[in-house]
Amino acid sequence: VPAPGSHTLQTHYYFHVRAPQGPGQDIEPAATVHFKNLRLVANQNDPKPPSAQSIVEYKGVQVSVSLDEDFKAAMDPTHFCSRAADVSTGAAKAEGQLVLKIQGSDVASFIVSGDSGSSEQLLRKSGLYVLVLTNCGDMDGISVLGSVEVKNAWGFLPAIDRGKQALYGFVVAFYLSVGVIWTLLCLRWWKSLLHVQKGILLTISFCISESVAWWCFFQVRNSTGGFPPFVFLLATLSSIWKTVAGFYAIMTDPSRGAEDAGISVQTHALLMLYLVLQFHLKVIMSFRHGFALTLTTVLLSALPVFVVGAIMLVSVYHKVNSFVEMLQGEKAEHKILLYQRLQGLVLFAGFFLSIAVVLEIFDPTTADMATWDFHFVVSDGIPQGSFACVLLAAMFFACPSQDMQGYEYVQQSQDGAVIGAPSTIWDDTDCEEDVGSIKHENGDRLVQVE
Repeated sequence: VPAPGSHTLQTHYYFHVRAPQGPGQDIEPAATVHFKNLRLVANQNDPKPPSAQSIVEYKGVQVSVSLDEDFKAAMDPTHFCSRAADVSTGAAKAEGQLVLKIQGSDVASFIVSGDSGSSEQLLRKSGLYVLVLTNCGDMDGISVLGSVEVKNAWGFLPAIDRGKQALYGFVVAFYLSVGVIWTLLCLRWWKSLLHVQKGILLTISFCISESVAWWCFFQVRNSTGGFPPFVFLLATLSSIWKTVAGFYAIMTDPSRGAEDAGISVQTHALLMLYLVLQFHLKVIMSFRHGFALTLTTVLLSALPVFVVGAIMLVSVYHKVNSFVEMLQGEKAEHKILLYQRLQGLVLFAGFFLSIAVVLEIFDPTTADMATWDFHFVVSDGIPQGSFACVLLAAMFFACPSQDMQGYEYVQQSQDGAVIGAPSTIWDDTDCEEDVGSIKHENGDRLVQVE
């Protein structure tokens, strides 16, 4: 990270910390901050980089982790670097260090030099901590290498994300159970499943992929403090793919099938645009609290998602309505009822999933430390629960059965006596009694799949 310019400071990251407080709580492990292998190096692209010897001797760069409320209240923008008077009054241990005008403020700090160094210190108060870099000397053109890790009593997960491990453990078990049940229901009618039924199976597979990836992501973060980018990418993309898969399942023409879905190029482009915008929003929301992104930044990222999502919902609604009209002409009563229900489900899903996103954007649980334990409910629990309810409703409406299936073409062997079209071409279910008395010598027929 490039060090601040001379006599300036920068804030870089925020940590949500739970530390033991009050009588009888000292038996719990305290939160710690680990300044790990920190050292100064010269910026290679600087036209006049400082010499290696001068960097080793330089003591002006300091990395600090301070309670955010103390930092904002005690930091004087015109006097944050200590002077001789501050040392004499006890406000600072030495000249050229960060000075806060609150006695007893919980601050962990480390002086960075050209030699690699590490230090581990305790954080004795709960709250929001901010990572601060200060340069109280005259040297420019330098960068800080190394890492700063804050560990709570349970691990490296921030206090607001603590509940997400257990949440996604439950979500994994839930979707695995749902996937097994739906697969067993589909196996009997596998050769004649409707496309929407196959689409539900694909959506469940993405739900499993997402929940497993998020569970692994939070496990790694909590145990090591690392950020596994591939697991994060898989989890984020799976959370979007499950929605896109649902749209494709509903919008596929029931008279055509997956190989010729009847979806226009414009609709494909709209779905891809939604995927890109949703990915950008999810990345913003994932880093929102650590980097203290403003509400304006979040809203600017969310607005295009809402606009494109609304257009998609209208498009899906009209598409499903056209399917209902087509099926009415074919007098397919069970399919008509299915798509009428799906039409209502689209509106229900659009409304409640939008409410979940709005709650996540205006999350009230992060403002007060007393409500941090409920943050996972707003950020992940409600969105996951809403999508699960929509999925379960779609499974109930489209459950494979004798009345909710297609037809399979079965070719019968010919004995060679007939050349050309056979005398009997199909066996219609409306004429089962009459057909039962007909003796077929040979030919092809359409039989309903049992």
